[in-house]
Amino acid sequence: MYFKNALSHECTKLYKSKKNKLIFLLILVTVFGAMTYFRQLEKGYSEGMAKYYESINSKAQTYYNQRSSRIELFSKDAEKFEKDIDQLKLELDFFDKEKSLTKILMYYYQDIENTNKRHLRLKENEYYNHIINSYQAGIIHEVHITENNFDLQAMNKRIFLNNYYSENENLDQAMNPYHMDGVNAMVMLLGSPLMILIIILIILIPVDMYFEELRKGCYKVIYSQPIKRSTYLFAKIWSNIMTVVLMLFMTFLVTYLIGRWMGGKGDWSLPMVVLNRFKDFSYSDQSLILISHGTYFIRGILMMALVTSLISLTVLLFSIWSDNLVSSCGVLLMTLGLSWILISPLGEGIPFTVYLPFKYLLVDSVLKGQAYSQYYIGLVSTGMTMVFITIFMQVYFKRKDLLS
Repeated sequence: MYFKNALSHECTKLYKSKKNKLIFLLILVTVFGAMTYFRQLEKGYSEGMAKYYESINSKAQTYYNQRSSRIELFSKDAEKFEKDIDQLKLELDFFDKEKSLTKILMYYYQDIENTNKRHLRLKENEYYNHIINSYQAGIIHEVHITENNFDLQAMNKRIFLNNYYSENENLDQAMNPYHMDGVNAMVMLLGSPLMILIIILIILIPVDMYFEELRKGCYKVIYSQPIKRSTYLFAKIWSNIMTVVLMLFMTFLVTYLIGRWMGGKGDWSLPMVVLNRFKDFSYSDQSLILISHGTYFIRGILMMALVTSLISLTVLLFSIWSDNLVSSCGVLLMTLGLSWILISPLGEGIPFTVYLPFKYLLVDSVLKGQAYSQYYIGLVSTGMTMVFITIFMQVYFKRKDLLS
């Protein structure tokens, strides 16, 4: 009974706070801003891709003319420059084919509404394979890859997905990855850097739940009642976790409703490509597998809810430890910074980082296999850390002098 009343009191206090209402409004504004941004990406995708291939076509024409001029110049002393001429001829063939393929792709994207999607996928695969094979054969070098903003891993993923759709023509999927519908809007938001801002706002809701009561002297009144400290602390912890889960649910519900209004409900079964280490704890394994949008979202939101709750509990612990709101906010920012560091190249290849729960906040990199991580280890390590922090907080809270 005491726990139920304490929990109801904590939740009521959180949801009636003017500060928290303002934060919720900021979360909604962030979601609307994200949807507006995604909408702009959707509208400009085809035109942007057409201009992208047009620029590559222009560069290929320039490089083709340069190679032709060099071959003509070196041919005057063919014996001396025989190896150079052979290499230049290979490069000439590469840029000649690149010109023709990028020109076709440019025309396809300029008239995307009337383009046969299967033909576009096949031509795209032909172009990506042409780049990858030429790079592996030493005909082109890394300079050409980086100059045109190519990513070998991204090209392999695109080839893999295009092959899947070519083999399953009954599946209807827009070529535009930013196509706005309910499902895709949630998937894009989950993988967007804007989620970090939303998470910060969500954690700011319960960040002062202990400090404000201490400042106002509420504990002197509360502990005059027949209620255990552990009961009161657990009410705070549960209201903290419930707030995180509810805010994440509301965020994605609003996202889904806006996306559905813009382009329909979407399809949970549509596939996306991830690295195989999504399932297997093997950092060197680069093979590709398919998972559905539904699987990606459910696993992602579960991981995000756990890690966000963990960060919120960590902030609450430091709030009780330090009696200082500024220090608690500093811990929040440091924790988020730690997540960025652990997921970055600085944390790559260091085996023990896979067990650090804060690494799993950036769920998009984890789910797509772009970070040295393992999903199930992340769930276990996050859960165990939450239990440890809860036990430590309970022991410290019982012994802390709150009445002086």
